[in-house]
Amino acid sequence: MVIGASGLPGTAAASALEGRHEVLRASRSGEVEVDLASSASIAVMFDRVGKADAVVACTGILESFVMATAAELPRGLRINAVSPSVLEEATGYLSYSPGFARFPADEAGQAYVKSVDGVQRGRVFSLGQAHRGSSQLTVPARKQPQRRPVAT
Repeated sequence: MVIGASGLPGTAAASALEGRHEVLRASRSGEVEVDLASSASIAVMFDRVGKADAVVACTGILESFVMATAAELPRGLRINAVSPSVLEEATGYLSYSPGFARFPADEAGQAYVKSVDGVQRGRVFSLGQAHRGSSQLTVPARKQPQRRPVAT
């Protein structure tokens, strides 16, 4: 499930994941409606959707939450965040971000694929940003190669 799927980062995440996963798009006006300012709306969303294998939240700065929560999750559950710099397609915001690296939305989408399909836990995948802290990982501005199937 991709929360914030009607925005540019959420659309990129959902599009990148759809070839590999069944994706539900959640937003204030999406196929699954949710208002993140309302705990009742969030509860209704999860009641309606049921169990999700992964939840991708494209809703703003979640880095501290991710790092703190990773240590508390039961074995086998993972949490990560993707923190894109400025998306090239966000033309209405480019003038507010002089000097920031710009990335195509589909490259941000690939970082979401890495977050969901990878093995990392408690990581922030940053696109074009210099971050403090050793728990954060910078994803290069290019598409990640597809994983090869493991022979059995």
